[in-house]
Amino acid sequence: MGFALHYRPPGPVARDFLRHRPAAAGEELPIDGIVGPIGSGKTGSCIMRMFLHATEQPPGADGWRRSRWVVVRNTNPMLETTTIPSVLDWFPESVFGRFNWSPPYSYMIRLPEARIELELWFIPLDRPEQVRNLLSMEVTGAWVNEAREVPREILIGLRRRCGRYPSLRSGAKPGWAGVIFDTNAPEDDLHYLALWAGWSEPPDWMDPMTRQLMARPEGVTIFVQPPGLFPVRDERGRVVRFDDNPAAENLQNLRPGYYRAQLSGSTVDEVLNLICVEVRKGQAARPVHPQFHRETHVAPRPIGWDPQARSCLIGMDFARNPATVLAQEVGGQLRFVREWIGQNISVEMFVRNHVVPALNAEYPGWAEHLRGWGDPSGGNRTGGDDSTAFTHARKEGLPLVRAWTNDPDERRAALERRLTRMVDGAPAAIFCPRGCPTLISGLAGGFRYRRIQVEGTLDRYAEEVEKNIYSHICEAAEYLVLGLDRRGVRGAEEQRRAAARGPGTPNGRTRVDPLAMARLSGRLRGWRGAEPRP
Repeated sequence: MGFALHYRPPGPVARDFLRHRPAAAGEELPIDGIVGPIGSGKTGSCIMRMFLHATEQPPGADGWRRSRWVVVRNTNPMLETTTIPSVLDWFPESVFGRFNWSPPYSYMIRLPEARIELELWFIPLDRPEQVRNLLSMEVTGAWVNEAREVPREILIGLRRRCGRYPSLRSGAKPGWAGVIFDTNAPEDDLHYLALWAGWSEPPDWMDPMTRQLMARPEGVTIFVQPPGLFPVRDERGRVVRFDDNPAAENLQNLRPGYYRAQLSGSTVDEVLNLICVEVRKGQAARPVHPQFHRETHVAPRPIGWDPQARSCLIGMDFARNPATVLAQEVGGQLRFVREWIGQNISVEMFVRNHVVPALNAEYPGWAEHLRGWGDPSGGNRTGGDDSTAFTHARKEGLPLVRAWTNDPDERRAALERRLTRMVDGAPAAIFCPRGCPTLISGLAGGFRYRRIQVEGTLDRYAEEVEKNIYSHICEAAEYLVLGLDRRGVRGAEEQRRAAARGPGTPNGRTRVDPLAMARLSGRLRGWRGAEPRP
């Protein structure tokens, strides 16, 4: 069998990725990834790296270099239509025999003249049993195709299965083993890839050891390719145009003007994410607050606490994943300074162990000028006594009051007013990049309406906000602004009720006599009251 493989790395970053060997054999199980724009040759680089590792495996007692790899994609359709065809394009069936299309998919690449055997298994992540099977395999290495769509737990779990093949009984010495991946840029700041690459810092609400392990972890190397286009921004940071990047990789294999052709019909965020290799909000969701713009609303440097402002504003969302946001109003500008997020913790323990200690240690004078609001549902009883989330918070030193309404439209309108206003040439609301990373990521798109599949359309979204790690802190910010701005701007529903208040309209709601309404409708025609009993 004659087989000639002609491959040239698409650029210097891809070449460095192909050559990277982070440790001597057997010392560790590395994770190497390549991140770049669409069309940059990432997939081909991973295919070639698998093959290179197969040629470098130490031979067994029979002289054969054997390796087994698992190839992972988030869904079966994506595996069948993109990943597998890419492998077969480089290693065709006409040379290496038929591909096994019966699940689980597999392919054997054998080069008898070189005594190389590369066994490939292709696993999607559509069903739980597929995940279980994946995490029980014994392989040499793993390739995760489009890693941003694959949970971190899967990728870390795969590393535990690497280095298990070939076994020492075969006579082969341990060779390189580990995980490689390719992907476009992640879509939010708290995605594990953004933390691993150092594009964002782990938030303060993570425990210290987790923050240490997630920030540029040892054993993880990420190679970032240059963007396909350069975004050009004005003095306020807003994108005004995109320029060609002659240093983009794989241009020799793309048709002229490929990246510029992607601009038509795309949003700025899509171009920044998929072509400029920037962390931007996803395409499969609609943000709750599209008025938020990073370039406008995120402070260029951390916001310090101003004791002279005589202002301490707090908003809080309750339940088992409570969230608290701290802000100050300075010269009419609302400055969001800090966030706290709890995971599976009671309000009482959250306030006692996290919020109040940090306030006491870092924000002098906060208690003197505190004004705080919380989710009105926190006034519901939480146990057999009359205690509520508000009483728990108050007992621990955080006296809050109920926001005047829980109407989502009113809450969101209150924050929108702040996001769309200017005060003395500056935005009416700004956010500290160091203290509020989750809130910023949420407003940038993590706090969202999920797109739903409806036949004949691509732009239908669920009416309810998706509950995720961003929703609680964003709703806490909404409660804060809602309570703060009630002094000057009342919601439309409250104004309607105020105008309708009168002797017969308690709380602005008209008192209705149901029997009178029934008579008017004719349902009890001729009835004039109860008949006297005999």
